[in-house]
Amino acid sequence: MVKETYDDIIKLAKSSDLEDIRLQNIIHAGLAFSGMMRLLKKDQKVTVHEKLFEFLKRLNDTQNIDSFEKMHSEFCKWGTENVWLAEKTGKYPKPKRLISYGQIAKTLNVVLKVAIHYAQIPKEKKANSIRPWLHAAVDNAMMKMLKRKYKREMNNPWPESIEQVCRDQYFQIQTFVQDFITQNHKQPVITAVDFDDIYWNLLNKKSTNDDHK
Repeated sequence: MVKETYDDIIKLAKSSDLEDIRLQNIIHAGLAFSGMMRLLKKDQKVTVHEKLFEFLKRLNDTQNIDSFEKMHSEFCKWGTENVWLAEKTGKYPKPKRLISYGQIAKTLNVVLKVAIHYAQIPKEKKANSIRPWLHAAVDNAMMKMLKRKYKREMNNPWPESIEQVCRDQYFQIQTFVQDFITQNHKQPVITAVDFDDIYWNLLNKKSTNDDHK
């Protein structure tokens, strides 16, 4: 393949759609923030990025929470059937395997947080209407915290990591998040994405502090 020259790149830049470029960069930021890209096979990263681009372009079509949930579930189902994690070598080797529901949902939820909650995509008014529908991007640290209160309520054994989270467990955990918010954040009331923001920040600091003890 012939490498593009600067003149070729400038020509492409002149014909680029600025909104699409902005959206692609927001997706890049969200994927980096999710921490999931390092786990994927190299050839899967572009595939996930392209699928997320399609998803975010369709956000204007969401009229209510039901249509949003349908899009969310369809994306995660697609991920568990098509996205492969890379083989892991070393002390704890793992073979190539399909991404779990918990992992693909976390990836989508982080990208949605960056796009809607932070960057207010597609437009501020629409973003504000979608924000209450967003799911918490629950990670392993949040799962550990929730486990203390909700372990006995989980239908199956509590998963030790998001890689072990199946679809049913994922929705149970999202229900636990809502119950946790109701019990601990009455004033001011927060959303699932606020829970994600607050506890990712605090638990990440706790982990860092524990490492230095």
